[in-house]
Amino acid sequence: MARQILIDAYNLMHQLPEIRRRMDADLEGARTALIALTGRYGRSQHRVVTLVFDGVGNSGHPTSPEPGVRVLFSRHGEKADPLIKRLVDRLDQPRETTVVTSDQEIVRYVRQYGCAVQGAHAFAAQLTGTVPSRSEEKPKMSASELDEWMRLFKSP
Repeated sequence: MARQILIDAYNLMHQLPEIRRRMDADLEGARTALIALTGRYGRSQHRVVTLVFDGVGNSGHPTSPEPGVRVLFSRHGEKADPLIKRLVDRLDQPRETTVVTSDQEIVRYVRQYGCAVQGAHAFAAQLTGTVPSRSEEKPKMSASELDEWMRLFKSP
């Protein structure tokens, strides 16, 4: 079992209805709720959780850190994706890390290192004890991937 969970935080927040509803009115409170939820989960599983937030619009670090949870923000104006990739680049034992994201570019990147991957929707269901809907966890194709497929398979 992986000892560390690296989470694309906003990706996960959008999969948790209670937290998603809170995001517009109280982003800091929504972050704090996610930190508490993932902290409880990490401790119950004896795993360290790292939450990676986009630096865009960052008002500062959450005020209530949770034991066993590391909170990181990307650089100002940078999305979380490059920071997640840098963190994976630096892992000593990537096979002991699970990355939680539904971003297919990150999925492909971290799998090259041997990290396990869990979709944000499935992980949210695991956190809340609900059963994920298969239809909501379908991999999505990026615009560049779609263009490439269209170029390859377009009728002459």
